[in-house]
Amino acid sequence: MGLARPIDSVPGGLLVRRRWQVAACLGIYILASVVMGREVLAHLGDSIANDAGDPILTTTILHWVATHLPYTDAWYQFPIFYPSRDTLTFSEHLLGVSVVAAPIEWVTGSPVIAYNLTLIASFALSAAAMFAFGWRLTGNVPASFIAGLAYGFAPYRISQLPHIQMEAVWYAPLALLGLHAYLDTGRRRWLALYGAAWMLQGAANGYALVFLSVLIGIWVLWFVVAARR
Repeated sequence: MGLARPIDSVPGGLLVRRRWQVAACLGIYILASVVMGREVLAHLGDSIANDAGDPILTTTILHWVATHLPYTDAWYQFPIFYPSRDTLTFSEHLLGVSVVAAPIEWVTGSPVIAYNLTLIASFALSAAAMFAFGWRLTGNVPASFIAGLAYGFAPYRISQLPHIQMEAVWYAPLALLGLHAYLDTGRRRWLALYGAAWMLQGAANGYALVFLSVLIGIWVLWFVVAARR
């Protein structure tokens, strides 16, 4: 913490160069995502990424969430397990994923396109979020780029391709960024970022809700309790 250099202390020429460097890093993340998803991008509306099992289920859930107001009675009545009520509680509602997927569906009118684009974008989004976190800690572009690359394109992610909720992990680094920035500055807007990111990560993936919460607890013990802050 405290390693990042305040932006107002960076000379103008260096600031412009860093902006180009950051843009280049983000461009590489996007290009890598496009290359990985090139076959899906070539058939966006008439095929689905990976297989016709869980991706079809999660596409249907994302469509349901995109067309119903969250947390209303109608939203909970997902059409499965008739005649049971509130059946959306039987599965993950993917609300955190729908933050990205729903606008795509509203624009394209296709749940399949929304699913495919969200899945492909998850790599670049996760990498970019970790880049931002690394930048906050170090102020170093190469280090931040490597952190984003390792997080966004880890081999483990490939094994989880059928489960879009496992790919939607871009909120977790933003939650940690908010906590570190709050300790550095004391500004409550960073706590707001942490709270929103933690909530959305939990709303994207029930596993992440548990994993991230445990990590946050350890973070508090180390950076707050042990440091007596």
